Amino acid sequence: CVCVCVCVCVCSLVYAAGTTNFLHGIPYTCILICFADKKEIRMAVMRDAIHSETFYATKGGGCHLECAQYSGKVHTSGCEDLKNAYVAVDAGYGRSEENAIRFYSRFRELMKNKTQGIRVFGSCGMNMAYVACGRIDGYVEESCPKIWDFAGGSLMVSEAGGFVSDPSGSSLDLMKTSILVAGSKKLGAALIDVVKNAKKFEEAQKE
Repeated sequence: CVCVCVCVCVCSLVYAAGTTNFLHGIPYTCILICFADKKEIRMAVMRDAIHSETFYATKGGGCHLECAQYSGKVHTSGCEDLKNAYVAVDAGYGRSEENAIRFYSRFRELMKNKTQGIRVFGSCGMNMAYVACGRIDGYVEESCPKIWDFAGGSLMVSEAGGFVSDPSGSSLDLMKTSILVAGSKKLGAALIDVVKNAKKFEEAQKE
């Protein structure tokens, strides 16, 4: 579910991420809250009640984790090579032939690059918080996530020292439906190349 409150150019978002996981009893789900002013994310909170973890970030204030084992700032892994990277992807909600080819082409390109680990976890919010704290090295999802899925996570990753962009390599547009984050700028560039090469394969399948 999502609750959106808008006043002039100020926006607050409250969202549950990983709802399908929750419905199936899979403990990878969270609640996201973020505050934006003129399309700039100022504050974000992610609560994982199952594991009793709270991630939060403020613009210019870093990204923090509060849990029983740790309390303080977190940072991305800094991983630079796909061969050492643990990368999350997601198929989204679309089940058309076009979406199937898109997802397969990205997975195929990651495997060709001998990516250490490729996972589909099913929660955009959790994935981005995990990139922020270094548990996951990169995450890419296209043509599905909405602003409430990735707005808060984008601030967490950037404040943790990570790379945030559109999968094409352009600056992130909160009004679009794609996200790419990584633990380092170099890994981010490698993931952008993965998407570009995957698109070439995707186009070839349509001929």
